[in-house]
This record gives sequence, structure tokens and C-alpha cells, in this order.
Amino acid sequence: RPGIGETSGGDREFFHALALAGIVCGVSGLFVEVHECPEKALSDPKTSVDLKSLKNLLKDVKLLFTAFRGKR
Repeated sequence: RPGIGETSGGDREFFHALALAGIVCGVSGLFVEVHECPEKALSDPKTSVDLKSLKNLLKDVKLLFTAFRGKR
């Protein structure tokens, strides 16, 4: 979904898969908006993720990063 100038466009349901795809493709970093209660976030509530989702993402990112790029 395109943004309307006041908030970002997008859906949080896709963030995990897209972030992992980026890791596999070689991105150098991820930008994730995190909020303890995303629905109440003042900035981009539709694209913010909760802490539990971030924890799961980071676990999977580390696994893929290690598998595709080796240990550093």
C-alpha cells in the first residue's frame, strides 16, 4: 500500500518474510519500527511490530545470516 504522506504504507504481516528475504539477498541492515503495543504507536502503527515479533525475527536473521555468510 502506498503511503499518503502522513504515515508509511505497508502491512506488518509481511515484515518477517521480507526481512529474511533481504538477509538471503545480502542486505547489510534492517530497519524495523518496534512498539510494545503497535496498535497504539503514534508513528506508523500499521507497520510497527511488537517485541515478541522482533525477538523471533532476530533469531531467524541470525540463523540465516550464519548459514549464508558464515560466522563472523
